[in-house]
Amino acid sequence: MQKLIDTARTALAEGKDEYAYGVLAQVIQTEPDNQQALFLLSVMAHKYANYRKEQQLLLTLCQLNPGHDLYRVFLARAHVLCGETDQAYPILNALDIKQLTDPVLLDAVASSFNRMNLYRQACIAYQRLAGIDDTQASTFFNLASSFKFCGQFSHSEQAYFHALKLNSGHVKAQAGLSHLTPTGDAARIESLLRLQQQISDVDSRLHLAHAISKELEQQQQYQAAFQTLTQAKLPLKAQLNYQFEQDDAKFELVQQNLMKPITTVIDDTQEIFIVGMPRTGTTLLERIISAPDNVVSAGELYQFSLAVKEVHQQINPEFSPLSSLSLMTEEQAKHAGQLYKKRTSYFRAEPQQIILDKLPLNILYAAHILQALPSAKIVCLVRNPLDTIVANYRQLFAFEDRAACYSLSLMDTARFYQRFIQLVNQLAARYPQRFIVVNYEELVQQPEVISQNMFSFLGLTWQSQYVQIEKNQAPVATASSIQVRQGISTANLNNWQRYDCELTEVKNWLAEQGLI
Repeated sequence: MQKLIDTARTALAEGKDEYAYGVLAQVIQTEPDNQQALFLLSVMAHKYANYRKEQQLLLTLCQLNPGHDLYRVFLARAHVLCGETDQAYPILNALDIKQLTDPVLLDAVASSFNRMNLYRQACIAYQRLAGIDDTQASTFFNLASSFKFCGQFSHSEQAYFHALKLNSGHVKAQAGLSHLTPTGDAARIESLLRLQQQISDVDSRLHLAHAISKELEQQQQYQAAFQTLTQAKLPLKAQLNYQFEQDDAKFELVQQNLMKPITTVIDDTQEIFIVGMPRTGTTLLERIISAPDNVVSAGELYQFSLAVKEVHQQINPEFSPLSSLSLMTEEQAKHAGQLYKKRTSYFRAEPQQIILDKLPLNILYAAHILQALPSAKIVCLVRNPLDTIVANYRQLFAFEDRAACYSLSLMDTARFYQRFIQLVNQLAARYPQRFIVVNYEELVQQPEVISQNMFSFLGLTWQSQYVQIEKNQAPVATASSIQVRQGISTANLNNWQRYDCELTEVKNWLAEQGLI
């Protein structure tokens, strides 16, 4: 039997997955509890993103061998990937990270903590991993990101440099370094351009374009920076076959569903959701609202959308496929709410703490949230149209879940903004007791006045020091991780004017829509 397992392991290493699967199936048929075969099958399930199957196999392995650390950690990772973070947390929290020595195990621990928005724990695990194996650029890139999230910017810069020393072609590290500390150095820009010319992968080219753009902005070459992004975004849009009609249909369905009444009773606030367009100041808002001791920020969570998908019995990898935006029955809504509460419980040190969930595009699930969580309220941030559109266009998003594909085109971003504002207005009119709109420009110009009104709406006790966001030391894993540690400022108002020469078509269209 061992020969068959060795044959399967060799086949997997050579990429002969179908053959390996057949051999392993043969082993399992004879020895259903063969741990080596079950583990290799779980590895294959993970490779093909069949996380439910991986979870089932690892549960069996943990029953057969409860003390096996790798089985338990991989099970925790599978729990996280299935959205069952409450199941993963006890496993991961029981580990003494500083005593772990297996690089594979440590990487799984760190990535799981990262996905659970537990960035301090992830940083400790990546530091431990880097100390054991200092030859992997990806480890130092992840460590740099963790340091940045935790506000340790000098350590983050050092880790980025180390990653690039190991692999100068690590495009994500190049983009991360330019975002953290752009120099505007001509030699660096030339180096990035040469690297971009050597790469054909459109996603990698876009990462480098964002790095180049940041460096050009440091030289105040704003038009060139903008054009650099446009040249790299259009090929990726074509490759993803994105059409704005895909997002337009989602907004249409969501707005139709708003006409349905919500029959649940408003209770004391237990969950607060911050929504809006990305890159509009939602992190600033999160820092203010999370200042009281009874509010705990969970960062940008996908748990609610995952709960809705689960009750709709669909596993589409998109953030908001049409099937998950359809109406829920009262029973489904109750179940989704229970799942969400259960899977975010690990954030609460005390049962009475309020969870603060800051995933901007949860705006598409706003009606679902209010239906499923009668104790939830939503704060929506809106910003100047042109600042919003430009900021989204200049942001480097991940496109795996297709949530931000609109940002690959300037006009699509403008259209997305228009549908977003329509939805916001309808939500505010439909659910005035549970949905409040905050204006970014007003917030940064009158932080205490606007924040005090917002706290009153949320039922929170106000203290004037809450607007001193630079004193908030909690981790931040958004593109604003640097800005929000510098305090509230009006410096970013009307940033769009730097790119005015690129905005003629967008401005004309917005004017036709009555938005400017």
